[in-house]
Amino acid sequence: MFNRPEVSQEASSGSYASIGLVLDRNRRRHRSIMATQWNAIAALVFVKLNRDNYLLWSSQLESVMESQELIQFFDGTFPAPSGTIVKDGKIEVNSEFAVWKKSDRLALNWIKATVSNPVLRQIVTSKSAFEAWNTLKK
Repeated sequence: MFNRPEVSQEASSGSYASIGLVLDRNRRRHRSIMATQWNAIAALVFVKLNRDNYLLWSSQLESVMESQELIQFFDGTFPAPSGTIVKDGKIEVNSEFAVWKKSDRLALNWIKATVSNPVLRQIVTSKSAFEAWNTLKK
């Protein structure tokens, strides 16, 4: 259906440095795969969430997120790493956080792209996929 990235043994372990793809290996390939995944969401989740169809919508979206290895951003099993780290006595930006944030934003945007306008108003200020998902579950 769509191209799956090669995932190293390290990447399948769920470490922060290996979310979905090992980004440092081939950025062009990553952008291509992300574009393919984005286009696939419309075909795979054909129901937009409204006030009457949560079970149908969530079932479709969960299946897609599992297939794209993004479900952990919804269910809270892969929380954000610290935004900064201390290295050689200096505070630096944590590159693992940047990778996590990019994947979380993809998951959050998939949620937003698959809900109706009235529902979108409920999650428009959500800062993470986990926050949006839990708001909609209520």
